[in-house]
Order: sequence, then structure tokens, then C-alpha cells
Amino acid sequence: LDDPAKAHALFVRSSESDEAEVTAWQYRLQSADESGDLVDAMHCMTEIAQRWPETLDRIPGPMIWRIQGALGEDAAADALRFDLFDALYSAHWKDKRMDPSPAWRELARLLLVRADPERAKQVAADVDDTRVALSMRVDKRFDAITTNNPAFDIERLAAANLDKARAEAAHDPGSLTAVTHVISALMDLTRYDEALRVADEVIATTADGSGPRRFRDFSQ
Repeated sequence: LDDPAKAHALFVRSSESDEAEVTAWQYRLQSADESGDLVDAMHCMTEIAQRWPETLDRIPGPMIWRIQGALGEDAAADALRFDLFDALYSAHWKDKRMDPSPAWRELARLLLVRADPERAKQVAADVDDTRVALSMRVDKRFDAITTNNPAFDIERLAAANLDKARAEAAHDPGSLTAVTHVISALMDLTRYDEALRVADEVIATTADGSGPRRFRDFSQ
């Protein structure tokens, strides 16, 4: 009936019953998002991550990032972010649509605010995106965990990501997304001529209209 606020109130009641299962919380999350209740949406995602981590693949990574980003920048918002990212980290969250490195950067920052550099360093070790790692290297707030830390050797990380991207592309030749990962990894190493050559090869081989046949994600 196009009344997400009323739906949300009902889903809150159903999710808090003793018999409530993950489906109730998923509907509550959806209605919280649609009605603009960002605080409850964060609460729902945290609850799902803590109680039903095996279902996290039903929550798109971009949705998580959009909701937490809309909260603003204050202590209350950071408390909600900490609970969510801590739950995601404990659940070993991975998402096919989004690299989790930005989430681990944010969790590491919040741990440093909470004066827990040891756990912040542990979380930061899982940052494997070259650009996210670089952003931490140049941000003074992270000096306590990035200075003289081999995990933040950007050249090494960039080279490892290129190897990973090439292996992904070789394993899945029908994925154009995998090819773009190779191009990005080459650019991270400032190997621009090679990146352009890979792109030109794709353009040349699909100029005959065979793109949709060669790559299942070509239309994207």
C-alpha cells in the first residue's frame, strides 16, 4: 500500500518476537531503508551479521556503504558504524559486489579512536586493496599502525593485486569485470601503456559485435 513507515512499525514488532527468524529482520531492514530510518537499518544489519552471518550475502555491499555513509559524522553515528563493521569483521564478511577493504579501514580508524591499536593493526592487516591501503598510508590518523608495517608496502601490495587480477581473468575468461580489474591493477602500478593495451585488445576483439557472446557481463 506504499506505506513503508507503517510496514516498518509492524516489522519491528514481528522481529522482536521470541519466534522471529532472519526473514523478519531482513524485511525490517528493507522497510527501515525505504522509510528513511537509517539508525534502525544499521541496527538490523548488525543484528543479522551477529546472529545469521551465513545470510549476509543477501545484503548488497553497496547498500551497507550507502546507509552507513548517510548517517553523518558524529559520535553517535560512529558508534553505530563500529557495531556494524565489528560484526561484519567477526563474521568474515565478503561481498562479490564490493571489496571489504574500505570497511576494515573504517573499523581500524574507530578502533584507534577507542585506543585499541593492537586490534586496529589486526583489522588493518586484512586491507588488501591498493588504493585503500595507500589512503591509510597518507592519513596521519593511521600512523600508529602503518608506519614500518610491511603490510602497507604499497608496491608489494599493488604487485600482488595484479597477480590476483590476472589469475581471476584467466580462471574466468567470460568476465569483462575481471579484465577491468587487471586494467585497474596495472594503473595502480603506473603501467599505463600496458593498461591501455589490455583495453584496446578488448575493444578490437569485440568490434565485430561479439562482445555479448564473449563476456556475460558485457552489457554492464
